Amino acid sequence: MGKIILVRHGEVDIKQVDKIDGLEIEEFLNSYNLAHIKSSSKPPQKLIDHTNSCDIIICSNLNRSLSSAKALNKTPHIIDKLFQETNPPYIKTKLLKLSPKNWLIISRILWLIGYSKHGESLKDTKKRAFQASQMLIKLSQNKNIMLIGHALFNIFIAKELRKAGFKGAKIPAKEFWEYGIYCKNGLKTNKYYNK
Repeated sequence: MGKIILVRHGEVDIKQVDKIDGLEIEEFLNSYNLAHIKSSSKPPQKLIDHTNSCDIIICSNLNRSLSSAKALNKTPHIIDKLFQETNPPYIKTKLLKLSPKNWLIISRILWLIGYSKHGESLKDTKKRAFQASQMLIKLSQNKNIMLIGHALFNIFIAKELRKAGFKGAKIPAKEFWEYGIYCKNGLKTNKYYNK
C-alpha cells in the first residue's frame, strides 16, 4: 500500500476587495474559482521532494489546483471535478457589506447548520468525499499518490481515509502549500507545513 499526500494549492491570484454585498459574492466566488495561483507562490522544497516520489498526481478541475501542479513542475495524470472545493452557500442581499473572508465564515456556519442555497450541501460534500477517498485508496494499492486539492474538501477526504484505517493528521492543511501524508504501514505521518 502506497502513501496518499493531500496538498492545499498555492496562494490564489485574485484582486483583493474590501467589502462586498450579498449580490456581489457570487461574482467574487466565480472569479476565485477561475483564478490561478500567484507567480510568486512557490512550493517548499520538502513538498517538491514528496512530489518527485509520487507515481500519480491528481488535481481538481479548478485553475488554482492545476496551476499549483505546474508550479511543482508536474503534469497531472488525473484531473477530476470530484476533488474540487465545496461551493459555499450564500445569501443574495444588499443589506450587508462584508469582506469576502467574513462572508465565507458566515456561509460556512450556515452550511454546517444545514443551509446550502446556491452551494453544495454538507450531505453531498460528505458523499463526494467518500467517493474521492475510495478512488485515492484504490489508486494507492501499489503507488504513491498526491492530490493537489483544497483546504476544506481535503479535510473531508482525510476523515474518510482515517476511517478506512489510514494514519495521518485530522486536518491536512490550512495554509497554502501545506500538506498531510496518509498511509497504513505505520510510518510516521505528521502534518507538514510550509514554515
